[in-house]
Amino acid sequence: AFKWLSTSEVYRYWRIRITDTGNTNGFIEVGYPVVGLSTKPGFSLREGWVSAAERFTSKVKSEFDVPTVEALFRRQRLELPFGPLSDAEFLYIRRWYTLTKRNLYPALVLPTRGGTDAYFGKIQNVLEERVDLYRYANIQFVEDSRGSVIGA
Repeated sequence: AFKWLSTSEVYRYWRIRITDTGNTNGFIEVGYPVVGLSTKPGFSLREGWVSAAERFTSKVKSEFDVPTVEALFRRQRLELPFGPLSDAEFLYIRRWYTLTKRNLYPALVLPTRGGTDAYFGKIQNVLEERVDLYRYANIQFVEDSRGSVIGA
């Protein structure tokens, strides 16, 4: 579930109260609450953005020296192509890239308007600008599925 505040509200402490009268068991599980700035560009991704599932494994040997493979974690990688962009739209993307300091600050990305899929992670690539008649930019966004820091 997502709760968007209509105006920017700043407090030193936040309290989140969830009331669900239809929940007869009284059980709720909260995954990862995120509080941060919201930005909704007035333009969209180019058609053909990529969502790829990445799986990471580790090869280990048993006490009898038998090799096995164990699953470590999995995550989603999104390749988000933008363009053709006006100068103002490209500056908007550059501002997002600069504010998150590439891979220092995480972001919550909802790739489709009104969708239910959301990815918490960081920008992984260096912002590249391609200029023909218009500007184009590609953002590679990697989900942080383990709650850890993602290295570039």
